[in-house]
Amino acid sequence: MKVANFIILNDTQARLLWHDMEPGVKRAIDGTPGNKIEDIKRYVMTASARVVGIFDDNRIRFGSIIYMPMGPNAFIVSIEGRDIVSKQNSDKFHELMRQQGFKSIQCLAAPAQARLWKRLEYNPVKTLLEKQLWVE
Repeated sequence: MKVANFIILNDTQARLLWHDMEPGVKRAIDGTPGNKIEDIKRYVMTASARVVGIFDDNRIRFGSIIYMPMGPNAFIVSIEGRDIVSKQNSDKFHELMRQQGFKSIQCLAAPAQARLWKRLEYNPVKTLLEKQLWVE
């Protein structure tokens, strides 16, 4: 497991890194209700969302977190990369968000992802139910 350094990127840095982040973001949102890669790209390109770059000690990027500030809440749109979801790294990320003035973090997650986040003390707030009426 890599110990991460979390750095909030400025808008230009985020746009320049989008090409490298996009494949990981696509994998990260797979199965998550409501997330579309086109929307996330637009959020990054128009600076509607903020990007936290996740770097190792050699300043090599190995992940990112895309979030939208919503008052006192940070709404996570995507987390991509390797070795990110560990107690040590999540504590560092949460401290960064506290320093930015956020009081809570929210996100949508597919069921398999939600089980992973519960290990890091995220609590489910709502349950999304879905019924397929037909398959094309």
